[in-house]
Amino acid sequence: MEQDDEQDEPIGGWHWHREANDTFPWVQLGLPEGLIPNGLADDQRFELWVARFKSSSPDCETFVHDPVASMIEGGVIESRDVHVTTHVINHERTLSKFHLFATATKSAGSVGLTLYKVAPPED
Repeated sequence: MEQDDEQDEPIGGWHWHREANDTFPWVQLGLPEGLIPNGLADDQRFELWVARFKSSSPDCETFVHDPVASMIEGGVIESRDVHVTTHVINHERTLSKFHLFATATKSAGSVGLTLYKVAPPED
């Protein structure tokens, strides 16, 4: 895939090398050293994951209708034995011609999802 130099710039410290209208699969973000204190039990640790879904794409449809399946397929979680809490930002907006951005905070059998609908950049 050809990369645009402008898209090569980090956005909020993260590189998003994708075309404006495609899905970006689940990616685990590295946490800064020292953020999580040493000695925490495994059930106290957490992971951060992000994804971007193009409206009406098969990946977006799976995520909207079965987020657990999407997170299993993306490697965020291993099984359906998980509690998911979801918060939607800009829920009043349609998903038509929009991107759905998702963040997942995973810890000890629970996942907190934050979803936000954002219009893709103008061509």
